[in-house]
Amino acid sequence: MAKSTRLSGHALRSEGKPFSWSSNDQQYVRTNALYGHETGEGYALCSCGEASPWCRSNAERKRWHAIHKRRIQERAASQEEES
Repeated sequence: MAKSTRLSGHALRSEGKPFSWSSNDQQYVRTNALYGHETGEGYALCSCGEASPWCRSNAERKRWHAIHKRRIQERAASQEEES
């Protein structure tokens, strides 16, 4: 089982449920609000504001978020080494 890593300021919104872009509202909205879905295709959103590429499942959105957090940690570590 994958190790869970918490990172301040980087929480997966709505536990990985899908979001869609609303061109009318100019923001991401929960897909279930539009189509009655809790799972399926859509974007993942991090609390930092970054959105994933289009994902086909909750599991894919959670994988994207784990990679996103790992990249943030690696970037922070490399900046500390440069200091």
